[in-house]
Amino acid sequence: MNTVINSVALLLLAILAGSVFIAGVVMLIWGAVNKLIKGVVMEDKRNWHLEKSISIGHILTTVVVAGSLVTWLMHQESRVAVLESENIHNLRFHTTMETHLQNSLDKFDAALIRIETKLDTKADKK
Repeated sequence: MNTVINSVALLLLAILAGSVFIAGVVMLIWGAVNKLIKGVVMEDKRNWHLEKSISIGHILTTVVVAGSLVTWLMHQESRVAVLESENIHNLRFHTTMETHLQNSLDKFDAALIRIETKLDTKADKK
């Protein structure tokens, strides 16, 4: 299920990245068309200016970039959640294994004590 979600998220991210490229091209074309329609020709290229208008290309690009960012953040959030749940599972497994190991060592110590006791009693009989 997670691989399907990851695949869909990556597909959406690729589509959005393609959309950003297309939006950039649209913005360039729209700006050129606006200049042609308005008849704006820059005579002095050394001076720069700011226009008080916002083109549709700018708005579209901003929306697509914001959507891509939100999608990426949601994907990262889901990855972090999966890692947190795996970490909790690993901690529980580690605790369980530690308990089993301690029990095994306790049994081993008890067996060694019994063997030493038997050897001591046999050595005392001789």
